[in-house]
Amino acid sequence: MVASRGQTKPVRVFTSDEYSLGLVAGILNRPRADIFHAAWLEFLKTHRVELASIFQETQEEIARGDLEQLTRSAASALEAQIDDIIAGLPS
Repeated sequence: MVASRGQTKPVRVFTSDEYSLGLVAGILNRPRADIFHAAWLEFLKTHRVELASIFQETQEEIARGDLEQLTRSAASALEAQIDDIIAGLPS
């Protein structure tokens, strides 16, 4: 019996990472999606404590009804995402 893979969705990969992703996939004779998935799982394992802490803080803010802190947290996360997008724009 073949192991069932979950549903898939397209994922954007930075152009600068596309070459190395393909290179590693070729060396290991594995699909690019498998390499990306393995990297994502490794990221989640490596940052598990940090992510759990953020989720715990958010859960506590929601339980307290602390909308001001939730707004500050969300704005901070959005600012980081915007900074990343701007940094990736051609100059």
